[in-house]
Amino acid sequence: MKRLRNISIYYIIFGVLCAISFIYFQLWRILIPGVALLIIFLILRFIFRIKTLPPKLNKTQSLYVSVFLYALPILFIFWVSWYGERPFRQTIIIPENYEGVIAIQYGQYDGQRQWTGGFLGIGASRLIKVDTFGIAFTQFKYHNNNLDFLNTRAPRLNNGLEIYFKNDLKSDIPYKEYPKSINFKNDFEKAVEKGKSVAYFTEFNTPPLMIFVVTKPSNYHKYFMTEKEMIEEYRKKHNEEPRPYTFEDARKLRKEYHKYY
Repeated sequence: MKRLRNISIYYIIFGVLCAISFIYFQLWRILIPGVALLIIFLILRFIFRIKTLPPKLNKTQSLYVSVFLYALPILFIFWVSWYGERPFRQTIIIPENYEGVIAIQYGQYDGQRQWTGGFLGIGASRLIKVDTFGIAFTQFKYHNNNLDFLNTRAPRLNNGLEIYFKNDLKSDIPYKEYPKSINFKNDFEKAVEKGKSVAYFTEFNTPPLMIFVVTKPSNYHKYFMTEKEMIEEYRKKHNEEPRPYTFEDARKLRKEYHKYY
């Protein structure tokens, strides 16, 4: 009975620590089995007056079970951390010197299904070739590291992504995910300073559709609205002022490119 009580308290404390942490606060649910075990303990101990449970395991087996139960929350946290960061290796090849919007549709029955690199299938990357219109269809499912039952969102959207021009397969194109505040790729700022082509992911990047723009920084506003334009559009649509900083980190395609949606 003491072991049952101690394990339940351990789970509750572990869940509370997760709840007050910045990184693992969604894992507060670990305390739920602790509360359930504690209720069982209280019922058995104070209602049914049971002081000991009939042991069906020898000492060694009992020790193994205890070690497993104590290690389970730690193993679960490691698994969640790995799941959120696991790479989705994909190599996107775009036409030579292409500039413009690119839309990739995942989960298409008659789409591409090719692999590149790796050794004996290990570490291989999904190969996606974009046509001259900036469109690609692939049978591959969009990689989703989110854990809906924990309401957790993966910190990186495209961990393992590489983008190349067809005529330059040695130097991948640096990219920046959306919103602007997250994840640079391969010296993005240096490429911007040199005026080289880079990839900007749009605000519409929801599975099974991925949309981004490959362009030189000087042509950025050819494809994306300025903050002032987004504010003006909001005023006309809602007949009111938007909240401060609403569009500070926004990256919204101009209307002429909405066809890619």
